[in-house]
Amino acid sequence: MQYLVASAFYGIDLRLASDALVQDLVPDVHFKKVFKPWYPVTFFKSHYFPRQEYRKVVYLVRDGRDAMVSYLHYLEGVSGRPLDFLKLVQDEKPPFPGNWHEHVEQWLSNPYNARMIVVRYEDLQQDPVAQLRRIADLAGFGHDEEMLEKGARAATFEAMKRREAIFPWENPETPRDRPFVRRGKVGSHEDEMPAEARDAFMREARSAMKRAGYLS
Repeated sequence: MQYLVASAFYGIDLRLASDALVQDLVPDVHFKKVFKPWYPVTFFKSHYFPRQEYRKVVYLVRDGRDAMVSYLHYLEGVSGRPLDFLKLVQDEKPPFPGNWHEHVEQWLSNPYNARMIVVRYEDLQQDPVAQLRRIADLAGFGHDEEMLEKGARAATFEAMKRREAIFPWENPETPRDRPFVRRGKVGSHEDEMPAEARDAFMREARSAMKRAGYLS
């Protein structure tokens, strides 16, 4: 999403831009202690639960089962060792930012009445330009269809994989010995999440999965 924003709204050529430039334009609040407001509208990346100071929010949500697969690989890359998927799902003190279902439930409840849109990862993959239009409306940008389409093409999963082979990540917590942009497949839990881990996850997350539109 940081790269989509940098390309579609700020006109950055992602074939040339370093990760450091993108992080300056669309700061990660967990990594950047200060920021420079380059434009009338500044986007920030955050994994936090709802906060009163977050007044305009693009909440990006992904099927929790696929999100857990992705997070497992990230944590293994950070720790440098294999992890037990079932233990990760059942951990009473889960890694930052917390349980998927609690995060989703709190954000969808929108306790501080932020102006908020929900963007599903799956919809972003299927029609990124349509989702970028929604984000532009929230941010108060006009619709420059050419820029939106160019930004969507520049930040496809395959394009990001090619970038990763050329440009280093600025955040030192990004794994260095394995790809960060890994697979991105919708439904990856079907062949990567053991049945017992999936069942344990669903026992806790079924309500949130329904609320987010992943179960009927």
